Amino acid sequence: MKKFLSLFLCLTMLLGSLGLVSCDLFGAKDAESAEETTDTVEAPAERIKLIENGKAIYTLVYPNGCSSTVRNAMEVLIKKVKDATGVTLLSKSDNIRPGHTRNPEAKEILFGKTNYEETQTLLKGLYADEYYIKALENNKIAFLSSEDSYLLAAVNYYTKHLLTKNLEGEEGNYTLYFEEYHFLAEGADKITNINGRPIQDFSIVYESKRAGYQEVAERLRKVILTYTGYSLPVAKDTDKAETTCEILIGKTNRKLSASCYAKDVELLTYKVVIEGDKLQIVSGGPFSARDCVDHMSITFFATSGKLFNDGIYIEKDLKADPSKFPALSQGADLRIMTSNMLTSWWGEDTDESIPSVALRAEIAAAVLVYYKPDVIGLQEVNSPWIAAMSEYN
Repeated sequence: MKKFLSLFLCLTMLLGSLGLVSCDLFGAKDAESAEETTDTVEAPAERIKLIENGKAIYTLVYPNGCSSTVRNAMEVLIKKVKDATGVTLLSKSDNIRPGHTRNPEAKEILFGKTNYEETQTLLKGLYADEYYIKALENNKIAFLSSEDSYLLAAVNYYTKHLLTKNLEGEEGNYTLYFEEYHFLAEGADKITNINGRPIQDFSIVYESKRAGYQEVAERLRKVILTYTGYSLPVAKDTDKAETTCEILIGKTNRKLSASCYAKDVELLTYKVVIEGDKLQIVSGGPFSARDCVDHMSITFFATSGKLFNDGIYIEKDLKADPSKFPALSQGADLRIMTSNMLTSWWGEDTDESIPSVALRAEIAAAVLVYYKPDVIGLQEVNSPWIAAMSEYN
């Protein structure tokens, strides 16, 4: 027995020195380390094959009506695979025609945000600037990212670092194996929790009655995306039933909003209230709400590992010191005020530092509330301005 084991070990070492025994890793790893490492581990018992003996095994499934960015990424992947193997991957959309059913066990590459359940489940835990090249259950493989541009990045990484590394055989008889890769977002370590619920569980809901809050909601979405990597869904309150984990902007139709706005809120003021699974931005209008979002970007999202519990966070009055205002006319029978609103071009300016018409309406309303003029003269007034001002009593 001992002689047999000794002979077996000698043969194994000889075959290894001749390059006939391979111990290449198959797990997901960094491309540079994959090329330089000399470590060896036991290979998985069964490797996934995308192409075998010169024939495609998997079909690429893409979202019906996908963007040109997704379609371009798909074309790059198909072309690069064909250039390397001579085999063209078949493709189809995720649209299921009437009278047809989907085969859940089919070998498919789910490319981008398909309507398949596997894709939707994976998307819930994906950062905005993060992508997966990942094997799933039931013969599925995902090329997935939250942003379409990162799907192209995933394809470029795969074709540059993983494609030829996992290719075996010779022309006309290639076998292409699959290797996973996960590009982690830069903001992945910056997790903000609200009462123990991670920020990615939340959605942004804004008041639909007053113009300007949608703009603020989109600004908040971009802030959260920048600092955490998550792109939260945005909806107006009338389009979405109340759910758990919501960030509310303005006087929405939610219970917490009703409580926070039980008393009139002064113009050009704001505060942030957290209660249970809701965060409420209470503001006198969209302009002060936008200032609140900018404040939150520093105090809430720019620092990693922040946990916020019930209470009031951030409370501010944006109004100038009344002592520095021009004195009100005493004993006058009539108070007249005029102002140039510049609405014809300010509202169309692409510079985000310039408030839109809907946001500046709150500033104008606050001035009028303070001076209480009997007559108001406004220049450059147009319908968006009138609509925005009409929302203030």
